[in-house]
Amino acid sequence: MRLVANLATGAISTLLLNTNIQPSSTDHCLSFIRALQYPYFDRQMVISDVTPADFSHIVFLSSEDKNCHLFAKLVYQPHTHRIITMAPYNIHECAIRHFGTCISKMLSMYQLDEDQHVTFKLHLNSAIHKGQTVVIPDFHLDLRSRSGVSLPRFPFWVGECGFTSGRSQMQMKLKSVAAIAPEMEVALMICIHDSKEESLSPRSHPLHSAPELHHAAFTPSHPPTNYIVPVVVEGIKWLDIKSITVSVFLRGSDGKFNFKDRGEVYAVGSLYPTLRMSNVNGLLDMATKHLLLRVIGMMELVPSADASTSVSRLRTASMTSSFPVWWQTLLEEFQTSLYDTAFSHYHAWRYHEDSD
Repeated sequence: MRLVANLATGAISTLLLNTNIQPSSTDHCLSFIRALQYPYFDRQMVISDVTPADFSHIVFLSSEDKNCHLFAKLVYQPHTHRIITMAPYNIHECAIRHFGTCISKMLSMYQLDEDQHVTFKLHLNSAIHKGQTVVIPDFHLDLRSRSGVSLPRFPFWVGECGFTSGRSQMQMKLKSVAAIAPEMEVALMICIHDSKEESLSPRSHPLHSAPELHHAAFTPSHPPTNYIVPVVVEGIKWLDIKSITVSVFLRGSDGKFNFKDRGEVYAVGSLYPTLRMSNVNGLLDMATKHLLLRVIGMMELVPSADASTSVSRLRTASMTSSFPVWWQTLLEEFQTSLYDTAFSHYHAWRYHEDSD
């Protein structure tokens, strides 16, 4: 296992692995786990000569040790024996947190968060397993009937967020979940298009030898609240978001997802620079109705007086169901996260440029 390069990029991708292999040397894998706990911002670290056995053992060791928190996001390429790792940006995480809040609000609206017949759980960067395959999406919502504790949970909604440079990898991850989880009904993808600036040379720019800038230098005293502006510090544009789009995919009547951006059960909306989300709102409302109908079906499998009351209530609610989402609030959260992300970009440029 050896470090081969650091590549400037904004992409964050998927994690797929095959677990039907023999573990490798524990010491060998622990050395890599330590590296994963301190990944670079704005920069991929590429490691080669990692066998499938190595990678499987890395995942096993990190999951077994509760004190081991892997901060990096990963993609393992088994055909090339390479791992690509990068620290997540705050701008990625804020969208996931926002949708987590929206989903919690939805469950509360329909009294599903305290329901005695079904149980929901929202996972952030958590694995979905099926046989020998593991996929780790940015978030997924799963549910299970309380009537049979032995029944496994199944992912119902799955979401991804990242820069447009990683769009194909996000789609691949969603396709992978759809392939191993036939119960999955909704896929969500948020794409951030940023303007790429030419790399700065630390040897030629005076800012590199100047005293280190603090986080406050990247946060204006009066930040905008209804639009996104570039982060410019010391005359350098550290981050500039050109557009943000939100895509929603529902499983079609044929039981399949169409991730080719077309069809009646697909919608894309613009969050920025213009706010046009009506199509996405409509599909999210439809997804909420599908969720309520699925819950009703699960309740009807185990009839009871309490369940009958809940079924009646949810049938009425499903006629006018809606998904609670606050796009303007999310836009404001994107702007705030931009400052943290730009500071991470600056910090990586200042301290890690020489490692190229």
